[in-house]
Amino acid sequence: MIFRIFFFFIIVAKTTFAIENSMVVLMYHRFNQTDLSSTNINTDEFIKQLNFLKENNYTVLPLSSLISFFEKKKKLPNKTVFITIDDGYKSVYEHAYPILKSYKFPFSVFLSTNFVSNEHNSDFMSWEMIKEMHLDNVEIFNHTSNHESLLDQNEEEIIESILNAQEEIKKNLGILPSIFSYPYGENSSKTKFILKKIGFDLAFTQNSGPISIYSDPYFLPRFPINTEFGSIERFKMIINTKPLNILNFSPSDTVIKTNDLLIEFSSNYLAKKIKCYINNSAEITEIKNHNNQKYLKISSLEKKKNYRLNCTLVKSKEEIYWFGKTFYVREN
Repeated sequence: MIFRIFFFFIIVAKTTFAIENSMVVLMYHRFNQTDLSSTNINTDEFIKQLNFLKENNYTVLPLSSLISFFEKKKKLPNKTVFITIDDGYKSVYEHAYPILKSYKFPFSVFLSTNFVSNEHNSDFMSWEMIKEMHLDNVEIFNHTSNHESLLDQNEEEIIESILNAQEEIKKNLGILPSIFSYPYGENSSKTKFILKKIGFDLAFTQNSGPISIYSDPYFLPRFPINTEFGSIERFKMIINTKPLNILNFSPSDTVIKTNDLLIEFSSNYLAKKIKCYINNSAEITEIKNHNNQKYLKISSLEKKKNYRLNCTLVKSKEEIYWFGKTFYVREN
């Protein structure tokens, strides 16, 4: 299974940040594969979600619209949503594609090219299926060739995997994607440097949270949707989240090598209004608030594990503000 399960936490408070041109990116993997609940959404729930977008006047745009948003500061409509699907499973073609086409909603597929297959029993799409969708204006982007964690590879291996995928997509579709999705969402300052050097414009993680003009274009968040986190009630909540804009976040990198982690950040509102949670075995063992500055000590981190920090506050029941960050504990 080329996905890892993450957990999400919500808490409430209050904010004063401007939210103009905030937007939400949704991430899916499989459809109607009920035995794979961590990456699957059933089509009945999927249709409920799309109905909610349509009936409540959300604007669903192609993901490539974000390039001009960041590079040219081009305004996008209020209540903008983007739909992304990772890996290239056959259930995308069989289930999601016809449903999304019936709604006339654009969407994007991040493709790991080594898994593309013509085998009848394969779990993945063929190039023929992918080309049909591409010619129908489905955007196809880079998800590496081998879907291995970039944190476990050296620079040469990372570049090879990314460029191999570029070559396959170019050969089969005649395009060179400039948007990237990190396998498992795992990223670092090194991977950002490599993507910029190759020439990518945007890169997406699996951190939960909405996007604003203050977001780093190479660490863009998305809300993963699956069986556990795909109910229409939760969907209505996340689709209305607004970015919790954090300043001067430390540590600057996502890869850490210690069992304890000291976090510091500031904002435009009182730090005590912000509440944060960490998942897995870790604990927030110390919290200090000083005006707009917040300090956290996180303990009991384990090697080779990933930890999601989620900080949220709310202006009203319908208006939650969210910031997400993932840390990766590695030995070297």
